[in-house]
Amino acid sequence: MAASFRWILQLHKDVPKAARFYSEGLDFSINVCSLCWAELQSGYLKLAFSHSEQQQATQKGYSSLLSFTVTDMNNTVTKLMALGAELDGPIKYEVHGKIAAMRCIDGHVLGLCFSKLDLELHMVHETPSGQTAVIGILYKAGRRPDPFLSLLTNHLMVISNSTGAEREVDVMDPRLVKIGTSTTLYYRYIGSLTTPPCTEDIAWTMLKEVKSVSKEQIRLLRDAVHDDFDANARPLQPINNRLVQLNKPIDNR
Repeated sequence: MAASFRWILQLHKDVPKAARFYSEGLDFSINVCSLCWAELQSGYLKLAFSHSEQQQATQKGYSSLLSFTVTDMNNTVTKLMALGAELDGPIKYEVHGKIAAMRCIDGHVLGLCFSKLDLELHMVHETPSGQTAVIGILYKAGRRPDPFLSLLTNHLMVISNSTGAEREVDVMDPRLVKIGTSTTLYYRYIGSLTTPPCTEDIAWTMLKEVKSVSKEQIRLLRDAVHDDFDANARPLQPINNRLVQLNKPIDNR
């Protein structure tokens, strides 16, 4: 390879303030931060902030438009506004989901996009005393198939060709799902089951990371269900003053 991506550079009057904005508002990790320079990272995306006193340079000459896909538009907008951002126009409701533009630190503009996810995996655990806990994983259709679902491909194909058929898959090792490591971020709350009778007081753990699933895997699962519905997810429920906690390692900012 002749060249590889290094970072996106932004100029800011207050570099530490800008680093805090992206860290607390959009969950970037701060790798380096000083009064004049900062380096942040989110997945493969790297941002670099350099100090500049020139307002015209920070707002116009070197202003990059960054666009982010978010899993909760309202919460993200509220959090960014608390950190000093302003909505640059109303939140729009497009066919593919919500979109918003925000004017942030030193005039830089952020684009936010919330699109509905395509699949959710639930791992239900029950103790001998009857207590239930669920681990949930969210998926977005992409190019990469999910490794765990790939193991079930042959079984799903058999079920999809026989209406009402059942197939015993045998015992599956939960570790094959690749839930995460000691640095994995996850949400924890007390909710209810998503299927009747929708039992309450269920301990939910939802992974923060959205994983990739292929469109073919989604099609196979849909064919295997045979429920004649375009979407069979339970409708969104109100929070009802429920406490939702984000659990993360101490060293993960």
